[in-house]
Amino acid sequence: MTSRVWSTVFACAAAAVTLVLAPRAFAADDPPEVHYPPSSVRIPLIMGGLGLGGAAYSVGFAVSKQSPDVPGSGALVIPIVGPWIALGKNACLELRGFLLVVEGIVQAGGLGLIAQGLLLKTESGGGDHKDRKKAAGLLEVKHGDFRMRPMPITSGRMNGLGLTGTF
Repeated sequence: MTSRVWSTVFACAAAAVTLVLAPRAFAADDPPEVHYPPSSVRIPLIMGGLGLGGAAYSVGFAVSKQSPDVPGSGALVIPIVGPWIALGKNACLELRGFLLVVEGIVQAGGLGLIAQGLLLKTESGGGDHKDRKKAAGLLEVKHGDFRMRPMPITSGRMNGLGLTGTF
């Protein structure tokens, strides 16, 4: 046999050994520790999605009102699906078609960011314990032995904010 055949046989044998031994090696490891982002990322995601989608929708809305004679431009007032409807009605598939596709993708991306912000699984603690303690200390009023700070009130019939303290 030639050296090329031997190298192919050796490569196949090495691949077979790797496929047989690799699952056993990974099974012996402990599962990785799962970390989720803090809940403070929700608002920036939602605001970013609103800004991105809103900017793209505003451009489409303005184009729709400025050029009503262009085929399909009336559909641009419909968020998310308007650019795709306009693309179907538009006879020009060059630059105008490309811009409609970009607008549709950007609007859908904004909706995706909003959905991600609303549905994202986050850490239940809401962040580091030291950060929460520091934030609570900012709102605390101290004078000698007297301490007072706002606290949330939750019951079956109401939600609100109250003051708690020691003296």
